[in-house]
Amino acid sequence: MQMACAGIALAGALAWGSAASATQVYISDGQMNHPLIVQLAGANYNGTVYDGAMQFTTTYGSTPNVDLIAFCVDIFHDIGFGPYSPALPYQTTVPFTTDSRPSPGAGDQLSAAQIEQVDRLVNYGTDVQKDGSLSTSAKSFTVGAVQGAIWEIVGGEKVTLASGWSQNNGVDATSFNTLVTELADPNHYADQFGSTYGAIGDKTTFITPVGYPKGPTQSFLFAGSVPEPSTWLMAVLGVGMLGGALRLRRAPEGVAAEA
Repeated sequence: MQMACAGIALAGALAWGSAASATQVYISDGQMNHPLIVQLAGANYNGTVYDGAMQFTTTYGSTPNVDLIAFCVDIFHDIGFGPYSPALPYQTTVPFTTDSRPSPGAGDQLSAAQIEQVDRLVNYGTDVQKDGSLSTSAKSFTVGAVQGAIWEIVGGEKVTLASGWSQNNGVDATSFNTLVTELADPNHYADQFGSTYGAIGDKTTFITPVGYPKGPTQSFLFAGSVPEPSTWLMAVLGVGMLGGALRLRRAPEGVAAEA
């Protein structure tokens, strides 16, 4: 297992831009703010991981500090310790249709209902993450449950709050696990959205490594859309991620992935 890093950070850049346009967007920093720690258990992965959305800070053209919120829909690939040179090429031309298994079979295809559910969860989780009226703990609780539900839907994992970690202090495990289950429920997940953010959309952008799903690195899902065609370049330093979350081994208290 890889040790958690204090302050997840991306050194280098993610970038996208149209070949017909000079506009480019660089993601120069990324972090998982105040994540919880959950246990994933299933046929595809068993382990303890940080649980939360990845927040990338970008410069879009000449506009700095534009934030993008990313959720993991891929537990079969990871991004290891960098830096990468040349940068890792990503694309937005592959549709989000499978569980991202390197050699997907018929049983690994997502149904239209599952795709819509994940798309709406990503949009809801993004709204929560950007809600300035919420406390840090409230965001961590709900966004962590959203990411956990996505792992259950896409990866077939059972996600529960891990015990014995200081990052989870004050979090009611029963309430958290219940919310994950409810958000993963295909028939009632939208009941948990409430009315605070209005109608929850289903538009997303799926970025995958070139060569996906056989490519060696993971994919991400963002709410909304980016200009097409899009080319992304990623250079990573000091981050070891599994589906947007660091694998953990027992480490001294205070080693965390908090900004």
